[in-house]
Amino acid sequence: MSLALLPFPGVLGGPLPGTAMRWSDPPLALALLLFAAARGARIRLPGWAWAALAYAAWVAASWLAHRGEADLLKAAAVAALAGSAVLAAEFGRRDLLARVVALGVTGSAAFALLGIGLHAAGVSTELVGWSGDLVPGAWARPRAGSTHPNLAASFALFAFGLAAAERSPRLRVVAQAAAVLVVVATFSRALLALLALPWLASGGRKARLAAFGVAAALFTLTAVRVDVDPSRPWTAEVSDWPSARLVTFVTAFDSLAAAPLFGVGPGVQPAVLAGNPFHAHCTPLSVAASYGLPALLAFAVAVLGALRSGGDPFARATLAALLLDGLATDVEDFRHFWLALGLAAARPAGRDGGSGAEERPFAT
Repeated sequence: MSLALLPFPGVLGGPLPGTAMRWSDPPLALALLLFAAARGARIRLPGWAWAALAYAAWVAASWLAHRGEADLLKAAAVAALAGSAVLAAEFGRRDLLARVVALGVTGSAAFALLGIGLHAAGVSTELVGWSGDLVPGAWARPRAGSTHPNLAASFALFAFGLAAAERSPRLRVVAQAAAVLVVVATFSRALLALLALPWLASGGRKARLAAFGVAAALFTLTAVRVDVDPSRPWTAEVSDWPSARLVTFVTAFDSLAAAPLFGVGPGVQPAVLAGNPFHAHCTPLSVAASYGLPALLAFAVAVLGALRSGGDPFARATLAALLLDGLATDVEDFRHFWLALGLAAARPAGRDGGSGAEERPFAT
């Protein structure tokens, strides 16, 4: 139920107005409580899961160090995210989750098309955002049922990879086509990671080259401001104005240098843009500047442990793609990122008579 509601926070809202809580969070919290109650002292967790919980614990320590400024609800949300990764690894059936996500991203694509159509007709709706979340542009981008075009694109990236486990070839093609539509329509940097996904799934030298290429492109786009009209991409040119993303990167690094142990605290933006608090727009830097270097270390151990777990190659490639996209956005707060982490660490269902998804190709 939580996963079914996940793609549509912009349409559904949340149970506590004015907060980042969504309707997908209460079912997740209930599942975590039931899991803890059922397992109790019998819980046996792998190393990556302990690292994820250590990350959540250090976020709580960061909150304690900044009680007057930090957000307790945000610290609790981070703990729930780490727990969701454990649940996904423990109970997540990729074939069942793939079906839910396939339907969800298809709905996202429908909202994207609806938003584009209404905007073309001159109707203003919350289904559409604007290009440039740092420096607003004139190009309308669909939110696809989410709260932000970049978040919608990240979920579509997750859905494209997970759809490889869908048993129905027809639904798999529809879901992956819908995911591509959302990523392209939102004009997001996630498109680079999406193009690299088949290479990442192949492993070996191709995967390393793809990862390096995407990382280099994203860091270049962070350092240099490129002005482009998506309807006329051939007119793109390097701007003389400084890159806003570079400004947020530098100011977030300044925050890290000022508070390397506990960061600025949960719920506090670590970067500054035009005199206002802002996101770092780079996941490793965001984690370190927000919660401190120990949190980044625990986060990195959890991620690397999941990637090296020997689980399903498609699930691990999806996690890797989300991490690459995270070099230009803050994916540590995305619910689907932690689900991808848990699924990457889980044993492939096909090895013990499950879905057999590891035998299916990525390409549709």
